[in-house]
Amino acid sequence: MQRGRMSKDDEASISQMMERMQMEDIITHYNRLADTCFTQCVGDFKSNALLQNEEVCGDRNKTEQLQEAFFYFDEERTGSIHLDKLREIVQRSGEAMGYQDVEEFLAEASNFADGAGNVDYNSFAQLMYSED
Repeated sequence: MQRGRMSKDDEASISQMMERMQMEDIITHYNRLADTCFTQCVGDFKSNALLQNEEVCGDRNKTEQLQEAFFYFDEERTGSIHLDKLREIVQRSGEAMGYQDVEEFLAEASNFADGAGNVDYNSFAQLMYSED
């Protein structure tokens, strides 16, 4: 091994560690968001239906979470995410999405992409809200 160069095993180990740290950051952020949403938005347990102010608060938090997620993955700060990056995100997200589900999601995402395969935030939001 050359001085200053990492072995392939070390590179793989560091890459796995960084991915794990990213996922832990996402989970921590999600937990904070859920706690914030619950403490700020839910004010009544008399009904299982959301009150109007609870629904507005929940929608606001949902939008904030979506914006933060988009800008978290827009690593180059271009204002868009390429379809290849979306594929990577979906495959690593931990959700039990099979190959067919991933392909269907990306086919839908391609409808929102520009000619170069990039999806901006507004298109990303439309895509994600269409999945609700």
